[in-house]
Amino acid sequence: MTRGSTSAQSFRDDDDDDDPAGSTSEFKFKLVVVFYGVFEWALRVSVYDSGSGRWGEIISTTTYSDCFKPSVLVGNKLYWLIRQQRGCNFLQFDVDRHAMAIIKMSDDVMHVPDGAHVQPLRTKDGGLGFAIVWKRRMQLWGKTFISGNVVRGVLEKTVELDQLLPMKPALTAMERQPSIVGYDEENNVIFLWTNVGVFMIKLESMEFTKVFEDTSIRKYFPFASFFDAAAGNDTSSLLSHYTNK
Repeated sequence: MTRGSTSAQSFRDDDDDDDPAGSTSEFKFKLVVVFYGVFEWALRVSVYDSGSGRWGEIISTTTYSDCFKPSVLVGNKLYWLIRQQRGCNFLQFDVDRHAMAIIKMSDDVMHVPDGAHVQPLRTKDGGLGFAIVWKRRMQLWGKTFISGNVVRGVLEKTVELDQLLPMKPALTAMERQPSIVGYDEENNVIFLWTNVGVFMIKLESMEFTKVFEDTSIRKYFPFASFFDAAAGNDTSSLLSHYTNK
């Protein structure tokens, strides 16, 4: 039996935009599934195409990874955080070419402490960024570029979380620190666990809302649903939802 962890990302198929207005064809999407085999030390990726109803070829690479954060779609590439023995890196998957690569974080520019929480982001200019939460501080990185499978960037903002949020003082050094438990790339917000509950933070304005009082929450999954204009509904209407685990 193979043991491991699975992460997935779905998105609308670009070919669906070619359908004529008022078309009754089904909504087309692609689903990218990543599986990490614990005993094999292997990452495997496959793509499901709803248009053909088929799964694509399984692509694999050997690497050590013990966790996934929610992925982010930047252009035609998906990025997942993978935590390796020498720090945090990214799994990059090109959804057009069906090719994947391990992208390393440059140590001389972005040192990530052990135990830090890292979340890949899509910046307002459509590029790759990421948030790093360490103890009670959050750093936001942007203006990234990838050269030779190494990503470099610019530290754009540092936020002292205990000054931004109404958190309780830590009672002991062993107390659990704030952690990223969810991310909504369409609205550029993160969900942050704290010792007083879960907060939703808008990364551009730093406006925040407490969305849950329960401190047992470990993951938040944002999702959205759209109305179909052909059914007489307003396509500008968007329902945003968040579910927790």
